[in-house]
Amino acid sequence: MKRTFGGVLIAGALALALAGCASDTEYSAHGSGPGAAQAPATGVARYKGSNEYSSTYGGERYPSLPYQGFQQVGEQPRSTFSVDVDTAAYAHVRRILKSRQMPPRDAVRIEEMVNYFDYAYPQPRNREEPFAIATTVLPNPWNAETQLLHVGLQGYSVPRRARPPVNLVFLIDVSGSMKGEDRLGLAKRSLKGLTKGLRADDQIAIVTFSDGTRTVLDPTSARYKHPIERAINRLRAGGGTGGEKGLEHAYSVADHHFSPDAVNRVILISDGDFNLGASDPAAMRKLITQKRKSGVYLTVLTVGDGNVNDHIAQALAQAGNGQAAHLDSLMEARKVLDDEVTANLIPIAEDVKVQIEFNPDIIAGYRLIGYETRALRSRDFRNDRVDAGDVGSGHSVTALYEITLVPHLARARQGFRYQLASKDPDLKRMVAAEDEYAYVKLRYKAPGTRSSHELGKAISKFEEVELLEDASEDVRFAVAVAAFGQILRGEIDTGEFNYDDVLDLAHSGRSSDPYGRRGEFLQLVRQAEGLSDGAW
Repeated sequence: MKRTFGGVLIAGALALALAGCASDTEYSAHGSGPGAAQAPATGVARYKGSNEYSSTYGGERYPSLPYQGFQQVGEQPRSTFSVDVDTAAYAHVRRILKSRQMPPRDAVRIEEMVNYFDYAYPQPRNREEPFAIATTVLPNPWNAETQLLHVGLQGYSVPRRARPPVNLVFLIDVSGSMKGEDRLGLAKRSLKGLTKGLRADDQIAIVTFSDGTRTVLDPTSARYKHPIERAINRLRAGGGTGGEKGLEHAYSVADHHFSPDAVNRVILISDGDFNLGASDPAAMRKLITQKRKSGVYLTVLTVGDGNVNDHIAQALAQAGNGQAAHLDSLMEARKVLDDEVTANLIPIAEDVKVQIEFNPDIIAGYRLIGYETRALRSRDFRNDRVDAGDVGSGHSVTALYEITLVPHLARARQGFRYQLASKDPDLKRMVAAEDEYAYVKLRYKAPGTRSSHELGKAISKFEEVELLEDASEDVRFAVAVAAFGQILRGEIDTGEFNYDDVLDLAHSGRSSDPYGRRGEFLQLVRQAEGLSDGAW
């Protein structure tokens, strides 16, 4: 998702993709009953140092991320958000740390850092019910007064031999700013790597844009490796940037060769320094939305550094129901385009939303760690007009909450699962509210359909582990990554928990690491520690 036409399209895309980030107003304030512990105040700046947001880094731009404080369960019993499988933030953080600089606060989207890694969550039984939900309640390593709730969603993995063919239109920025091996050079090597992993029934087309647009390669079967490679080799950078016309041209090619039996996708690759023109934002939003609804999705990949417009990349990718990723190396390109081609290109569910309702008899307050740009209102959960993220084959999604436990909390008004349980004997037997921390619901659509489906799971006391080391290695590692992200953002919630503590926790959860990604994470933590100490 990209939105950079002088800021014109940004507002439209964000309005579409991020509807409802504000807190619900449908809940009336309700006092916490006698003896109930109070969760920390909401809406308070919780950063070390300056409270001002920095949405720029050099020439790079990042969306501002407001602090998400604790919510009182008596006032906000439900937490609702769209899933996020983007990974751009982790690549940005890695790239900046490796350049021996600390990343700006807004470049650190914690959910994208946590979801960058693979986790061995329980697998769903079949594609008809494409998600399995795993939950754990565990001690909080940075605050003994609170606990953590870990929610892991695992998507169904479509076997490679069973995946549908893919029709890919690559929209490549070849403007002058794309010169360099870390930009167009990396894009070209990435495309060659992807081509090797495609099947004969897959198709590739290449459209370029700079001062004008051009079809460099008409849709071609992936069996013809040499013609495709020759077209890639001919790509040269030079001239200005006309991203709007390029996007329209790429969609036109995708429409002309659309197949209802294939996955149809436009993949935009740019350094982010593109000008989409002075288009009417409503018209552009309509174009992206129409193409998405017609079955042509949009993935946004950025390359290079110094002028990346991550703000725009995120907005465009969300509007186009696609992934946003940053390619900072050939290894990352292989992860995004080659090793995970099935997961990234084959959707198993669309408009995936998560809603967790907390039991006020047990939970006083909660804080969702990350997902600032994916927050939804409670009523948006069942509003199918509100767009949400897609999940590809085999993807997992992780969410972490910091929760405050209480011995007692007076019931809020009627209308929620735990309040209704006291009035409905059948529901009361089902809920056994005294044993439930919360109830998690997942709502999604099968690809290409309009009807939504829901899955649910109660989070019981029996899923609580007494000691941190009793949690699985995957859970411990995810918590370590979330702690690292909060420290990088300067949030005071982590207290005295420091880089050494992150290293110890991550080491304990390193587990199987076939691609060395968890080991690389440890190196990044050490890099950040050295930079913060002024040693490097």
